[in-house]
Amino acid sequence: MRLFVRDVAGTTHCVEPAPTESIANLKERLAGVQCCASTEQCLLFGGRSLRDEELLGECGVEEESTIFLSAELSGGGKKRKKKTYTKPKKIKHKRKKVKLAVLKFYKVDSNDKVGT
Repeated sequence: MRLFVRDVAGTTHCVEPAPTESIANLKERLAGVQCCASTEQCLLFGGRSLRDEELLGECGVEEESTIFLSAELSGGGKKRKKKTYTKPKKIKHKRKKVKLAVLKFYKVDSNDKVGT
């Protein structure tokens, strides 16, 4: 069985394992080619991570398939400090709705004339 392994740098390596070989054995073989140890490697195929105890035939890996090799990263995102505000939040101004508010601007005199 011939497989292609694409690493983090984007280079592709050709490997010929048996279908009954485990993922852990494949990682050991790739550790000789790559600079990272087999415990730090993560193999991806078909959108999912391959576990060490699985066999290549059970994972659905076929002839001339491409397996992606990535390195496991330790840690996570940086913890962010919670902001403390010195002043209280400013309350937004709410407008009061007044019915027929336009009538306050105009006045009707005794001759039925509209004035301002």
